[in-house]
Amino acid sequence: AGKTLTAGANSLTFTKDTGTPFTAAGATLTAGTGTVTYSGTSASIASTTYYNLTVNNTGTLLADTTVSNVLTVNSGKTLNAGSYTLTLSGTGITPFVHAGGTFSNGTGIVSYTGATANVASTTYSNLTLGTGTYTMLANTTVTGTLTMTALGTLNAAGTTLTLSGTGTPFVNSGATFDAQAGTVTYSGASASIASTTFANLNLQGDSTLTGAVTVTSTLALTAGKTLTAGANSLTFTKD
Repeated sequence: AGKTLTAGANSLTFTKDTGTPFTAAGATLTAGTGTVTYSGTSASIASTTYYNLTVNNTGTLLADTTVSNVLTVNSGKTLNAGSYTLTLSGTGITPFVHAGGTFSNGTGIVSYTGATANVASTTYSNLTLGTGTYTMLANTTVTGTLTMTALGTLNAAGTTLTLSGTGTPFVNSGATFDAQAGTVTYSGASASIASTTFANLNLQGDSTLTGAVTVTSTLALTAGKTLTAGANSLTFTKD
């Protein structure tokens, strides 16, 4: 505690199979541009700020963690985030790479805070997007809440965004949602629908508008379910 490890551009690899191979409580890791890799069978991942973090095992976050460039979960490996916040601040890149790997978000939050970034295609519990411009790479699921920060932009890029939570699974606080011919599916038993412009909107449960909604392509309402518009406007602009 109170001491600093400066990694520079060098790699730091932990091969211990279990336990906590890196104790950083009260200390400072100056990550530089290097990569920290956890490669034992399973291990707890220290709560600190990494530049590049590679999970080459079954890794579990111990507390809130930040990766300022790229987080990689290798094929066949697993990252368990538990109830913690994982902040991805890399910009101009895809800060979360997990081709073939497994991400288990528990009840935690993944927060993208870079000025521009690609959003990894996976299942998030809670996903928060900062004030930058973010682009979905492929179909993505949020089981809790997707929160867009004011002044931020999310480009759906023709993908499907599935919101399976109930209550208010999409919170748009003055941000821009650019649907780009994509589909937003609310699959929970009941949900409040964000006031925004959708391309394709698929409502699979009982739904309630929270404000004005525009659909530029198609609104699909599952048989037997109810859409309650209240005093809100619902506008279709498809030619």
